[in-house]
Amino acid sequence: MRVALFCTFMLAITAVAQERYQGGPFKGFLAEHPTLDVVEIPKLFKVRVVQGRVRYGQDTPVAELYFELRDGEGKMFTATTNESGTFQLPDVPPGTYDFKTTKDQFHSAVGKVVVSPKAPKDARIEFQVSLGT
Repeated sequence: MRVALFCTFMLAITAVAQERYQGGPFKGFLAEHPTLDVVEIPKLFKVRVVQGRVRYGQDTPVAELYFELRDGEGKMFTATTNESGTFQLPDVPPGTYDFKTTKDQFHSAVGKVVVSPKAPKDARIEFQVSLGT
């Protein structure tokens, strides 16, 4: 009986963690719980390949953070940061995308990414996120 209750509880947590916004400016992006402030990254990132690093503070990597892109038609591309806070989405076609990060207990970051074959070869998406309060 305890195992069944534990499994049901874990399934409920997983279902909540994968909830997506149904409308508004974040339509299609993952929703975080609890909902915290969203921080806009003013820099426009121009890259050939969508790859980068997310950290907390000066140099603490943020693992298991969702980095999502959404094109103008609503198509989503999603990566999760590894233990060194890095992510990569190698097959994103050229274009302009909105991005949003999601990790429970951190403020989400939003901004824009332009994927272009004319971008510098070594261009990366790098920024910091902050803990929510």
